[in-house]
Amino acid sequence: MQTDIGAGLINTCMVHFDMVRVYAQPYNYTADASHIGIPVQIKSPGPDDNLARNTVKEVYDQILSDLNQAAQILTDEAATDVHYGSLQAVNAQLSRVYLYMENWQQALTYAQRAIGTQTLAQADDYINMFMNLNTRGETILRLSGKDINGKLKGFYESECLPADTLLTLFDTDDIRLRLLRSGGEKKCMKYTATTIPDNQDKREDPILFRLSEMYLTAAEAAWHLNNYTEARLHIKAVMERAVGTVKADAALTACTDAELLELILKERVKELCFEGHNFFDLTRRKQSIVREAASNATVKRINYPSKYFVLPIPRYELNANGRMQPNENND
Repeated sequence: MQTDIGAGLINTCMVHFDMVRVYAQPYNYTADASHIGIPVQIKSPGPDDNLARNTVKEVYDQILSDLNQAAQILTDEAATDVHYGSLQAVNAQLSRVYLYMENWQQALTYAQRAIGTQTLAQADDYINMFMNLNTRGETILRLSGKDINGKLKGFYESECLPADTLLTLFDTDDIRLRLLRSGGEKKCMKYTATTIPDNQDKREDPILFRLSEMYLTAAEAAWHLNNYTEARLHIKAVMERAVGTVKADAALTACTDAELLELILKERVKELCFEGHNFFDLTRRKQSIVREAASNATVKRINYPSKYFVLPIPRYELNANGRMQPNENND
């Protein structure tokens, strides 16, 4: 029962966190995060309960409160089955939340706790984490796609291709290119598992948290804390797995401490591409969105800040709830 409560808190936090990222500007948009966020919902509303929107700070405060409560309940350092919540998953989520808050010390602390004594998946274990759903690899928490209709897999199968601007970031023998090409053609392979436990062709189990993200968060946070030695150790682990020790050492040796953050952020793009991070990484770092000329997108550039960095509140929600404040782009 307690484990179910802890897992439920993780789910609630993920919903609040993802919703506030989608419908509100990033935490650091205002100095005190007092800008408008989403409603904080901690119990099932009644038919006449129309919730107003809280500030982004209030949303994050609730997320942290729930995660800290979950940490008191979940005592297993890593779940036996990564489809279930664990203390490691709580620590990973806390690290991600603190990263967005730019609380560098806490982001580093919880990333280190999530890493614990585990090491990054290597070689085929890394690839099979995506291609073979029987392989855990470095996964901390992933969704179960059992009995789902496969829309996510279908989208990446037919519509989502790596851009040339992304592919040119990689060294030619980078192991991660195996997940971005198939038969010599550009293709995202992170959602096209071919080995599935129950033989459901359409099944896909998206990864929510994995060790690589924790290493990248630890590196970024350590850099902001002026702990360049620790930042180098964390990013080296990711680079070594990708291109080998010789090339990783050469790149880090040629990189000054001042240049190190740019290298860390570039590795984050390469490592976590197509996993739902890049857009939000751009907005939390207050950067503009720039698409390559060959993109099919009509809009090639959106400068930061922009009202278009958040979604409009759905019209049916505004009609149903008189207390729901629209976003600037509800026009």
